[in-house]
Amino acid sequence: ALHIVALHRVGSNNPDGIDIKKHKGPDGHPLDGVPFHPYYTVKDLFGVGVWLTIFVTIIFYAPTMHGVFMERTTFLAANPMVSLPDVTPPWYLSPYYAMLRAVPNKYYGIAIMITSVLLPLLLPWLDRNPVRSSRYRPVY
Repeated sequence: ALHIVALHRVGSNNPDGIDIKKHKGPDGHPLDGVPFHPYYTVKDLFGVGVWLTIFVTIIFYAPTMHGVFMERTTFLAANPMVSLPDVTPPWYLSPYYAMLRAVPNKYYGIAIMITSVLLPLLLPWLDRNPVRSSRYRPVY
């Protein structure tokens, strides 16, 4: 929903940031524009096909990826009387685990975690530059 609000506020754009909607042909379409269909839909379908091929190959032929996707401790026999010596979160949860450990109060840690997820959603409204293209901006 926020993407649609940002799209209506800023509008669709091209990489150069040049308004191509001013120069229209006799049919009413922009002269410098490329139609979305069939050019971008075929390009996107090719990308989806490559992604699905890689995904299906991993799922059916190497689901564990030698410990990358599923940790080695997953395959150990369960013993309810003995806890594992080093219980660590998976790699994709480690930033949130570090946020919880950095703050002594549990509720402040949860507030920091929620803020870290919601803060990037505000970035489209923080940009006040009239030039929308990233080509003409410095890299910091």
